Amino acid sequence: MQSISFAIPKHVVQQRVRPPKKNIPQSAGERSRILHGIRNYVAEHNPVPPMPMDELKVHADRLVQMLGCDSIYRDYIGVLISNEMWRETLAQVPFEKRLLLLPKCLRVEAKCPAPFDEFGLLCKQCGLCTIQDLQAEAEKLGYAVLVAEGSAIVMSLIQTGKIEAIVGVSCLPVLERAFPYMEAAAIPGVAVPLLQDDCIDTTVDL
Repeated sequence: MQSISFAIPKHVVQQRVRPPKKNIPQSAGERSRILHGIRNYVAEHNPVPPMPMDELKVHADRLVQMLGCDSIYRDYIGVLISNEMWRETLAQVPFEKRLLLLPKCLRVEAKCPAPFDEFGLLCKQCGLCTIQDLQAEAEKLGYAVLVAEGSAIVMSLIQTGKIEAIVGVSCLPVLERAFPYMEAAAIPGVAVPLLQDDCIDTTVDL
């Protein structure tokens, strides 16, 4: 079975060091602990996607209690629950039918030489940020890659019928706005939450 993920090359650019936003678990160890708990929960209860947002929040609240987490992490936990529900379905989608959607805010904005067109950022492979490595590894597997953001982009791509699964990196607010489109289309999707949502020089768990 094909994996939903892709390995990050060893030469990947060192990310900036920034603290996560308050509604994201603050340490990599805590995020790993929560993910492990979510995987066990989904394996035991076998919830079926696509799941309405209200129902997803019920599961997230339950996991907040089970894992002893701060309730401020509920939305983050909800995203990871949805990921785990879709994992096996997405793994069956051929790589060439998958889209990797990256946000432009991963770039080093003050130094980035990349221009934009109507579809998004055109990476110049300058080596200043992680975008070039993520894009290169995904394209090697056969993914289509787009450096853009927003729920409108997600909707337009779904409507083309050419994309059957999406792996998206974005902040929690954008992920929440895009969720109804994904749910309505029953498109398998895995979301990698950014650790910040201020739209500039953001970081992500690699």
